[in-house]
Amino acid sequence: MKVIARVLLGLTLLLLVSVAALYLAVRGSLPVIDGERSVAGLEGATVIERDVLGAVTVTGHSRADVAFATGYVHAQDRFFQMDLSRRMSGGRLSELLGDAAMDMDAGQRMHRFHAVAARVYAQLAPAERSLLDAYARGVNAGLDSLRVRPFEYLLLRQRPEPWRPQDCLLVVYAMYLQLNDAEGSADRQRGLLAAALPPDVFRFVYSVAPVWEAPIDGVVMSAAPVPAPAAFDLRQLRAEFARLASLGLPPTGRENSAVGSNNWAVAGTHTKSGAALLANDMHLGLAVPNTWYRMRLLVAGESPADRRDLMGLTLPGVPIMVVGSNGHIAWGFTNSYGDWTDLVRVERSPDRGQYRTASGWAPLQHFVETIRSSSGATREVLVEQTQWGPVLSAEEVAGEGTLALAWTAHDPAATNLRWLQLEQVNDCANALGVASTIGGPAQNFVCADASGNIGWTLLGRMPLRGAGYDAGVPSDWTQPDAGWQGWRDPATYPRVLNPPTGRIWTANNRVVGAERLAAIGDGSPDRGARAQQIRDDLLAIPPGQATEADMLKIQLDDRALFLVRWRDLLLGLLDTDALRGQPARAALRKQVATWDPHAAAAAVGYRLVRDFHDVLERRTFDALTVPARVAHPAAEFEVPRAFEEAVWELATTRPAHLLDPRFADWRGFLLDVVDESLTRIAGQCADATFATCTWGEVNATNIRHPLSRAVPLLARWLDMPREPMSGDNDMPHVHAPGFGASERFGLSPGREAQGYFHMPAGQSGHPLSTFYSAGHRAWVRGEALPYLPGATEYELTLQPAPH
Repeated sequence: MKVIARVLLGLTLLLLVSVAALYLAVRGSLPVIDGERSVAGLEGATVIERDVLGAVTVTGHSRADVAFATGYVHAQDRFFQMDLSRRMSGGRLSELLGDAAMDMDAGQRMHRFHAVAARVYAQLAPAERSLLDAYARGVNAGLDSLRVRPFEYLLLRQRPEPWRPQDCLLVVYAMYLQLNDAEGSADRQRGLLAAALPPDVFRFVYSVAPVWEAPIDGVVMSAAPVPAPAAFDLRQLRAEFARLASLGLPPTGRENSAVGSNNWAVAGTHTKSGAALLANDMHLGLAVPNTWYRMRLLVAGESPADRRDLMGLTLPGVPIMVVGSNGHIAWGFTNSYGDWTDLVRVERSPDRGQYRTASGWAPLQHFVETIRSSSGATREVLVEQTQWGPVLSAEEVAGEGTLALAWTAHDPAATNLRWLQLEQVNDCANALGVASTIGGPAQNFVCADASGNIGWTLLGRMPLRGAGYDAGVPSDWTQPDAGWQGWRDPATYPRVLNPPTGRIWTANNRVVGAERLAAIGDGSPDRGARAQQIRDDLLAIPPGQATEADMLKIQLDDRALFLVRWRDLLLGLLDTDALRGQPARAALRKQVATWDPHAAAAAVGYRLVRDFHDVLERRTFDALTVPARVAHPAAEFEVPRAFEEAVWELATTRPAHLLDPRFADWRGFLLDVVDESLTRIAGQCADATFATCTWGEVNATNIRHPLSRAVPLLARWLDMPREPMSGDNDMPHVHAPGFGASERFGLSPGREAQGYFHMPAGQSGHPLSTFYSAGHRAWVRGEALPYLPGATEYELTLQPAPH
């Protein structure tokens, strides 16, 4: 026994020593943030200050030195995040993470972004290339300054790869992948549905919902009418319904409903200070660390033309201020959901080596991409290229043929560094002109300036489409006037400057109508309820009284106005007859009847109404699309975001010819939807009264570090705590598990000291840093923190190394 005890003691001591050694190694990867350091590549002394939250202020004598220091701090705090971004878009994750990432890499290699990034870098203006060069030197200097490589590489037993200037562009392409339909999935589904459904039914499925439209130009689109029995009658499709039931297919999914972001501006004539106000909360996937890195960039140039004072958010991996202010203007983004990808039907020759173009047959280009795993395994991926874009590698659906992907991101002309020109713009009129020339993922660009002006336009290159094809479905581009005819002239971009209302708002909805909308296209925008609620909140502020506090109040508005009519429909359906002998229905009705219409974390009624709506939406869509689902049983159809108009019309007008034929009447169908919803909720929450089945239970935060997903034992150390949250998709306060406001801010340019800011997680990506979760609680609680960095707590001076 003594021998066993000694062995156990020895093993315990060995374990403690190992843990201590690991802890010291991980701690050794914390950056030095105080003192002075000599580095090569600087022109002059550059100061890096950090406040109590880790927000960074960089002061340098040139824009290049500030870019160098930006790269330095990004590498100190976020290098692993930057590395994942460049590897994700370049299809090189498996070199770091092993075989589990090879399938993802294979999918990304189709885009060949490593080659596109090299071409973009080569065509940049010399000053822009020099800035990327300075930034890359700073990244590598910051990485070299760490006593131990970043902790993630210790755990993975890997070494970080030096940063190249072209890698900055790969980080931009990672944002394209997140913000655009990178595989043309929406067009592909529309093509299958358009081929299988009568035209009236197809238009009805994709109809806008005028009741929720909130364009800033007031041009509201009309809804598609309910298809007539002569055009489509589900009662004639009983055999198709039976066939689908026999196949046992899983329920249809929902098109990603976690769309994001909000931004708006209030003209100075409507604010208390007389200065224009801008607010922005960009909704993205949430992780540790956060997408953004908070900075103030001060360039103390020799002349006024060289000086800058930029305040806002940077993207680790890129030396630009993405959103924020320069003291004269403030700007923010929301994803435009315009149509930036098209699918092209490709006719191949019998030997499949050529394809037809408008001018005859042409050979397919072939590129062999080699994926290398850290395990030593390799895989070769063949990329076939047409003049329009790469051939999709997905399996061809019967009758669909070969498809090529035309995407703005694939053209080097679509990406540039003209973002830098915003740094010295003094008014919104000029800012809109600059924004229209910037290359990047197309965004709604909203501006406010110190003189009280506000404006909107599109940022990003817009393709000029020919009139000879339907851009919403896969099309033949060999026909006359089909396909893209180059780029739209920035001077012709849709713009709004100082509208009569004195307010501008965007929330991923249709922002404008008529010809201006045709130029943007349909990229599955949000249905508009969120934008409408923001608009009405803004208009409800008394004239001349808008303040920064009002902007935050709107961002946190969780009133569930979108579901009020569905609550009323549900209560009307659950009458005395419907409740007889049905205790679960009675319990549901009790909770819904007493619900205050908010998506509060503690709300039970919201969860119940929301689930009823979602089940009804899915089952109605499944019924209307039966011909397509029978024709393509292997295809994965999703309920489009535009389907709200159709499901409401059917649930309220209840036409017999559009009822699922397995039911005798609409009342029976709707009650069956209620019962399915009750079964779903009962499977998640074992409370017969539903009193504890709160919205926050299923809408809790899920903000995780990439490594904790692979190694769950690290979760407690790396992830943010799980917290029940308010908010949802169809209201200003957007939140879903793992998705939500990646930041919130509101300010007036020139009055930044009165502005507010907060973001999830913290500034640092190192779990032993005091900045790892600094400020996270304020984001969870919706508390305002100062927009500007606070008093200096740490100061690091970078000195040019002697030549």
